[in-house]
Amino acid sequence: MTKRNEPMNNTYIRRAIALFVMLSAMLSLCSCSVRGNVTYSDDIKKVSTGNSGTEYHTAPADGYEQYSSSGLLKLFFDKKTCSIAVQDTSKGKIWYSIPQDENTKAGVVQVTVRGGNTEYVLNSQDNSVAYKTATYKKTSKGVDVTYVMCSSKNDPAVKVRLKVSFYLSDGSFYANVKCASLLTKAPDKDYVITKLSLLPYFGAEKTAASGDFLMIPDGCGAIIHLDAAGSGNYSLKTYGDDAGTGESGYKTALTGAFGCRSSGSEFAAVITDGDAVSDI
Repeated sequence: MTKRNEPMNNTYIRRAIALFVMLSAMLSLCSCSVRGNVTYSDDIKKVSTGNSGTEYHTAPADGYEQYSSSGLLKLFFDKKTCSIAVQDTSKGKIWYSIPQDENTKAGVVQVTVRGGNTEYVLNSQDNSVAYKTATYKKTSKGVDVTYVMCSSKNDPAVKVRLKVSFYLSDGSFYANVKCASLLTKAPDKDYVITKLSLLPYFGAEKTAASGDFLMIPDGCGAIIHLDAAGSGNYSLKTYGDDAGTGESGYKTALTGAFGCRSSGSEFAAVITDGDAVSDI
């Protein structure tokens, strides 16, 4: 859990949740889940899938091209990292899908694939962009990006094909995942996708200014002041535990929404589909 009384140091400001927020930039997400025979155990073998360094995980200073605009928002796309950025023109603030600060972890999307006690964690940057298997197509309102994420560059044991549509409409930013036939290759039929993270580093920054905050629906709702927050992760299960999977003990998010304020600009995010099986 995020500690509220320690300095932030060099940890990243991660995405969190807002309860009934009306802010300047609206982010709408469509999330999905794939169910199957999954073993929930502490004895999980995690398979390393490599690391491409900072080159593809860091938002470049130059390279983003404007692809669309709507209302007060502009959408930008970088061909090298296959990442997007959204500008709030009323404040001049740009929200990046991967941080501008050098790092080796951030990605536009991340997928966890599990079969029995073996787990693969793939991300768009290490397992697709670095392997040159990501493709994109400009659309009338934004861009469609297809990430073919492979567990290795040559003869991968696991391969996931994920198409994400990023676009602007009616002054809002949308990110939609096409959920059909995601897992295209696996060691056997028992392997399933257990988790899909869409834009997990959207708006991530290394430092926080006075007045920056996150809004989260923890109970009746709360504000975390980022300039006084500590490090750590904060996770909530939307609408509570899922009896169908056997998972329990999660903190509950009362709604599939969250928000953030940074450098005088704000956004609110709403999960428009798949919220019942989502984590925030």
